[in-house]
Amino acid sequence: LEKMAEAYEAATNRRKAMVEELTAWKPETKEEEQYWSKARIFQTTMLMHFPQHFQSNPNIKLLERVKVMKKAEDMTYKAKSKAIKKLIEHKDVAAEKKLYETVIQKSIKGNKKASEKASKEGITEIDLFFDKPSHAPTNGEIQKLYTANEAIMERGYQVRDYGGTSVQVEEVLEHLPPSLWPPNLVFSREL
Repeated sequence: LEKMAEAYEAATNRRKAMVEELTAWKPETKEEEQYWSKARIFQTTMLMHFPQHFQSNPNIKLLERVKVMKKAEDMTYKAKSKAIKKLIEHKDVAAEKKLYETVIQKSIKGNKKASEKASKEGITEIDLFFDKPSHAPTNGEIQKLYTANEAIMERGYQVRDYGGTSVQVEEVLEHLPPSLWPPNLVFSREL
């Protein structure tokens, strides 16, 4: 598994370097344009020899996950439970929850139906796709949400890699709207 993770990371880095080169290259002749087009097509297939799960999750950080799994192999049940509890009660949870609540409240402000739903059912029951926002988040807020979402997902994967249950993964994700939960991480709840 570790060798596969290293191979995937190396292939991903090669593809990234090729994309950067192709983006910088400005073909000047018809022949160069043909080579550029062929290279563009080739770079889209560079990871096809890896499982579909890896391809559909480009931010999977497989090598880091393998390290957590290897570490978990040598841990006692009590140590694993302690590590999982620490991930569930992470120091950033309150700040992440406040960030999501602030952005969602701002985005649904003025939308009476969504505002009523948020006050009755709680902020995590808002579906950002169906409950139309009246104020779009700023670019800064979107970047903060992305960063927070990545950190939360990483903690969820770590819980899973330590041998945690879907319920424990849901505890890590509970301050996110369920519509943002990745189905490959949570199996016990239909979204």
